[in-house]
Amino acid sequence: MGYLQKHLTDLLRTHECVIIPELGGFVVHAKGARLHEATHRLHPPVGEVSFNARLFRNDGLFAQHLRMKEGVSYEQAMVQINAEVSWIKRQLESGHNVRFDQVGVLHQNRDKQLHFVASGEVNYLMASYGLEPIHLEPVLTLVEEAPLVAPLSVASQGRNRWRNLAAAAAVPLLVVSSWFLHQGIQNDFQLTLVPSILVSSADYAPRYEEEGLRFHAPDNRNFVDQLKADYPDREVVCYSLVDDAVADHGIDVRLKAPAEEPRFEEVATPLQLYFIVGGAFAELRNAENYVVQLRDKGYDASIVDQKGKLHYVAFGSYATRAAALNDLSDIRANDNPGAWLKRR
Repeated sequence: MGYLQKHLTDLLRTHECVIIPELGGFVVHAKGARLHEATHRLHPPVGEVSFNARLFRNDGLFAQHLRMKEGVSYEQAMVQINAEVSWIKRQLESGHNVRFDQVGVLHQNRDKQLHFVASGEVNYLMASYGLEPIHLEPVLTLVEEAPLVAPLSVASQGRNRWRNLAAAAAVPLLVVSSWFLHQGIQNDFQLTLVPSILVSSADYAPRYEEEGLRFHAPDNRNFVDQLKADYPDREVVCYSLVDDAVADHGIDVRLKAPAEEPRFEEVATPLQLYFIVGGAFAELRNAENYVVQLRDKGYDASIVDQKGKLHYVAFGSYATRAAALNDLSDIRANDNPGAWLKRR
């Protein structure tokens, strides 16, 4: 095996697949770095060699390499390769192993199938050339053991006994409090946080948007002043009644409820994720002035972010990228060619 043994290792260093015609192909597979747990050594990635007997058709690589390195013709190189392959096959059929130095051993089983065992002597991965294994020092983590629970002293046992009694006494107290609360709700009473104290809610007045009360004015008292005293939080409005259906003309008195604050329904607004940024200013005053200028032009401008000392001023904010891109083209064409899109 003169030529094959001499040039196989060189070709494997620069090619992932080297085919020996009519014998098979040697293929280099990259394997990642591995840690040897016993020695704590991290080995670099390697190129392992395998053999495929189906890759036997001549691709011209080996013959062309011999032509250039040995100075022979292509035909002479093929004659030498075929002669060495015939010798290898005779050795394998006779039950002998054929060794390729720094590559591996090839042998044939009883079923006439070729098997290959890589030697692992050489790393055929070009990217790992020159890399040596690294020794890793294991990191020891100190774990503090939890202290053992000491037995309870006599004083502690006594305190725990009183705590248990207090917890047991709290159960009937909660039951009685629940019953009082239920009775208080039925009888229009309010139960305070202090047990066994009931506060009457006689001063509570139901809400009316406009409660109409009709009285006949007596001669001996001013009922309007009385109503104002009884309902200080209400506006007393008097209307004169001239109704033929009423035997005696009286006064219609209405108590108007105090005006309530306007109620607004909370409407969920979409999250603004995109901003069209018109500039970034180191001085906050300059950023605020630019916001005023953009708002004068009709934009919903604001300072949207601050990175370090820069204050970002945006023409507007958008919930979707499509809407932001739609306005970005107009802004670049009409107001600011350097405007850009920023995501929250």
